[in-house]
Amino acid sequence: MSGHRLLAAAIAAILAAIATPPLARATDGYNLTGLRVEDGASWHASNPFFVRWDPNPQGSESVVHWFVRAADGRPLGSPILGEDPKNYGGTKVQVPAVPGVYVFEANDWGTPTVGPLATVPLYFDNARPGPVSIEAPAWVAPGTAIPIRLSAPAGPLPISGIHGYALSIDQAAAGSPCVAPDRCATAEIDLPGGIEDDATTLRAPPEGVAYIHAGAVSMSGMRSTTATRSIGVDGTPPQVRLEGAPADWSDGPVRLTYRQDEVRVEQASLRGTDTDFRVSGSARFAGDRALNLRLDGAVSLQLLSGFVPQLEAGGRAQINAAVAGTLSTPRVNGKAHIDGASFRYGDFPAGLSNLAGDFNFDAARMAFENVVAESGGGHLTLGGAVSYGEGPLNYTLNVRSDQVRIRYPVGMSWLVAGTLRLSGNAQAATLSGRIVVDRLLMAEGFDLAGFMVSSKEPLSGPRST
Repeated sequence: MSGHRLLAAAIAAILAAIATPPLARATDGYNLTGLRVEDGASWHASNPFFVRWDPNPQGSESVVHWFVRAADGRPLGSPILGEDPKNYGGTKVQVPAVPGVYVFEANDWGTPTVGPLATVPLYFDNARPGPVSIEAPAWVAPGTAIPIRLSAPAGPLPISGIHGYALSIDQAAAGSPCVAPDRCATAEIDLPGGIEDDATTLRAPPEGVAYIHAGAVSMSGMRSTTATRSIGVDGTPPQVRLEGAPADWSDGPVRLTYRQDEVRVEQASLRGTDTDFRVSGSARFAGDRALNLRLDGAVSLQLLSGFVPQLEAGGRAQINAAVAGTLSTPRVNGKAHIDGASFRYGDFPAGLSNLAGDFNFDAARMAFENVVAESGGGHLTLGGAVSYGEGPLNYTLNVRSDQVRIRYPVGMSWLVAGTLRLSGNAQAATLSGRIVVDRLLMAEGFDLAGFMVSSKEPLSGPRST
């Protein structure tokens, strides 16, 4: 049994214990009759209570004495008691400002008799329910029914329970579902069926931006803080078409919401050759121009050819990245895992195949180590870092190989092993290390003298841009 049901059962047991059979509406100076609470035996949001009873007959010497206690037996601090010597037939009592069930007890005191006790419960709850959240479409057409679902109030429920929910829709961002700031009248409760009566529809207003306001209301009328959700109301749904895109470029609708200079990616799952990734988040084009995007999934490494024209890349990378910052200074943080990739640059004498490893990057630096690859029939281990922050680009690449065959120039084959370190920037780089040549083969007729002369010229390779 849940905590809320246990609480309800406990209250019911208390009420059953304090209930008394209804007394006749006649008083005789001994039996107190007509004991009642103004506004009925219901939950009150304020702790003053007005209690009435049938007055004693004229000439009676009996005096009504009364006492207030907590239904669960907890002490109240200062005693709450009194008497009615003027025979007014009622009194005002104020229970402690602690939600709970209290009991008003009264009886007639005569000479020398004391009449039986009459009791009536006092229900007090001024606690506000926790906030709710609103689920509704981001866009609707004018005049259509808007399906709305509300969450249960967050946090512990008030002792009185939930009467229902109050809702309203207008074009005021600071609107409210009820007139009072902290409570609702019974007539203002649109869903009065309790905590599970949480779904309804509202009619969409004219075109523009509309706001749905909602709050949970307790049995005493106290309500939660106002939850507000904005929706776009437009008569014509936007249609976007990409010219030249393949039929299967996405595995579902791409949903973008543009409102008040902000684009929000509601749903975008893109597909292609070796590519299947999801984009989510938002980008703001005014004010702070903030970015809050995520990219998760597989991306084809062939896309690198668009940035490095002579680079031939194959395979794909599994990317998990977040883009923060602003449109002018984006900050990218994340990780890319590559497995089974291949790279070849122009007429460079050696390429890489079966490259695998992890690349970690943030707003200023990308680092990698223990990345393995194959080249020229041997194995390579790579590590290093690229710094691309606010200063100039700098890089360091370390390569270690047990044995690699390099065919350069045409007619010559090298079988080498060793370690190399390449460090520099976009303007210049330094290559250092140690290489062991295990074997050197030259084809018949190879012009060794011509090669020695040409070797004084720099070897062409990829340029940093």
